[in-house]
Amino acid sequence: MKVRILLLLGVLAATGSVAAAQKNDLGLLIGGNIVGNQSINSPGFQGTNVNVSTAVTYEAAYARRFFNAGVAGLYIELPVVGTPSADVSSADPNATSKLASLFITPGIKLKLFPGSGFSPWASVGGGFARFDQGRQLQSGVDNPGPRNTNTSAVQFGGGLDLRVLPFIGVRGEIRDFYTGSPQYNVSTTNDRQHNLLVAGGFVLNFLSYEQGKGPIRGPSLCVQQSYWGCVVFPGLPILSFLSILPPIEQVSETISTLLTVKVLVSEPLVAPAMLPCTLTMCPT
Repeated sequence: MKVRILLLLGVLAATGSVAAAQKNDLGLLIGGNIVGNQSINSPGFQGTNVNVSTAVTYEAAYARRFFNAGVAGLYIELPVVGTPSADVSSADPNATSKLASLFITPGIKLKLFPGSGFSPWASVGGGFARFDQGRQLQSGVDNPGPRNTNTSAVQFGGGLDLRVLPFIGVRGEIRDFYTGSPQYNVSTTNDRQHNLLVAGGFVLNFLSYEQGKGPIRGPSLCVQQSYWGCVVFPGLPILSFLSILPPIEQVSETISTLLTVKVLVSEPLVAPAMLPCTLTMCPT
């Protein structure tokens, strides 16, 4: 049995162009930066550590898809991650007392099911890290060493995007920035360190537009895209991609674009289900 479900997923201005795909996304996240301890090699303090506290960290990550195979997509990604201030503790009074960090690591992201409401992904990249070692030492005197350290950074990590509205989702992620070591003003056994980010926040999905050919109502302007899963509830015809939407009968006639989703099932639904579907968008 074929069940046709009409869904209103968005209202888009139809001014001679239509949305072809959501190729761009911007993640805005907040979390904590967990820095690996550094063992001190200074005389009299061997066996002790420089410890950096877990501090509030902010992230903005832009990604643009350049390849789409349906079940997976490849993105160019630019994550920018900053920790304004973290406390540093050490038994050595000559160690610094504060640390701030900034990571900029462009790279490649592989996302599974990019058009669905459930998209796990993995990321790898490399770039730049900058550390500010603070003005004072553990002893309270001014830091005589360099205030700033610039070094290379390698980033790898993964996460999960969940779409809760057509163009808004939530994200949870873990990234490790493997960098050169800051200058803590004491000798340490390692010249590199791990900076582990655990964060969560929102994702904004942006449309890429293609200029339509022919008249605004011509069939050439219709765009189709297949999705691996649409959430369908029995008796609720307006629900998809984890988004609850108003019945189409209540929609104003001034809406410029309607999206139609077709879901094929073998028998009537008796419970919520996630099924393959095809989305068609045409100007009205």
